Amino acid sequence: MTMIFDLHTHHDRCGHAIGSIEHYIQSAIEKGLAYIGVSDHTPFFHAQEDQLYPHIAMPKSELEHYVAEVLALKHKYANQINVLLGIESDFFEVHQECYKYELSKYPFDILLALSIM
Repeated sequence: MTMIFDLHTHHDRCGHAIGSIEHYIQSAIEKGLAYIGVSDHTPFFHAQEDQLYPHIAMPKSELEHYVAEVLALKHKYANQINVLLGIESDFFEVHQECYKYELSKYPFDILLALSIM
């Protein structure tokens, strides 16, 4: 049996992609995917600004809404596709505790991390 999935998606909150989360889920269903991982970019938690880089990552003020939206869609489409709540995060060793604290507040299924030294 072949399982088709996509665990790396972005949507309009990050500033460099288009489309809604629901659109991506519906497209994945149409394509016959078994899993879709919604994994937009984390905010830059260590910065004072709400959205340090508007075309790279979502604002801090949007993270809670992002999680709530994905969880609602996970429930809505549960009989059609496995929706995984994910996040893509740059890893800054100097800010490790800050990121760990912020990300631990949410029930993520997957975490995609890029190491920035």
